[in-house]
Amino acid sequence: MVNTLKASPPKPTPIWLEKYPQYVKWDSNIDVFTMAELWQKSAKKYADKNVIAYMGTHITYAQLDADIEIMKSRLHKMGIKQGDHVGLCLVNTPWYFIAYHALMALGAVVVNFNPLYTQDEITFQAEDSQIKHMITLDLDLLYSKVAPLIGMGDLQQVLVLPFADHLPPLKRFLFNLLKRSAKAKFTPSNTVHTLQSLGDNLPPAKPVTISVDDLAVLQYTGGTTGRAKGAMLTHKNLSANISQARHWFHNVKEGDERMACFLPLFHVFAMNLCM
Repeated sequence: MVNTLKASPPKPTPIWLEKYPQYVKWDSNIDVFTMAELWQKSAKKYADKNVIAYMGTHITYAQLDADIEIMKSRLHKMGIKQGDHVGLCLVNTPWYFIAYHALMALGAVVVNFNPLYTQDEITFQAEDSQIKHMITLDLDLLYSKVAPLIGMGDLQQVLVLPFADHLPPLKRFLFNLLKRSAKAKFTPSNTVHTLQSLGDNLPPAKPVTISVDDLAVLQYTGGTTGRAKGAMLTHKNLSANISQARHWFHNVKEGDERMACFLPLFHVFAMNLCM
């Protein structure tokens, strides 16, 4: 359910309001909702439209929604439940969209990890955020940093996703042929899972009740003045920011937008504004 917040201009009027475009009003309505509600509404309304263009592959809302439902079932089989802190150590691929929205629908808390962090930085964040599960890719650059964390602190399980799966057929073939050395070497186990090891045709995850005041994301700061700190972002925080952005992007037609995402999705700017 969408709720609306109403702001009143402060008095005296701050000088920066003079710099706002005429179409952006300080007291515009700010809608708040859960991330699951946002995705469900969009997937239903724009089912046949493309939501992602990636490396020559196009994915519709309906196709992505089906992938999210399958991911929800797999994460549920892993034991991920509402309130669990789950790490995402991913680069920009459709897997980020799928994992993020599946976790939002389960009521879990996303903890974004920068794959370029040092081992010490990733270890600190994993322990500080108390993640129980991690989702990453079958790239050695990522998996080699995640694997040592299993069994350390609260981390119990890792799901390893196939990086090449969303590439067009020719690029997928060439990647698997010419970049084999970039792929991680591991064996699925009780703690390291793949899509194949979790299986297909799983029962759907049970629906959960999510509030806009529930924690949605633990977003770690850059740590420029010390250790990185996890900013606690609720569904209300995230949705209010999305509503604000909509007021600034006044001249786009919903469903026909084109957003070029050059920023890494593990940064809050890209996660919340571009995605």
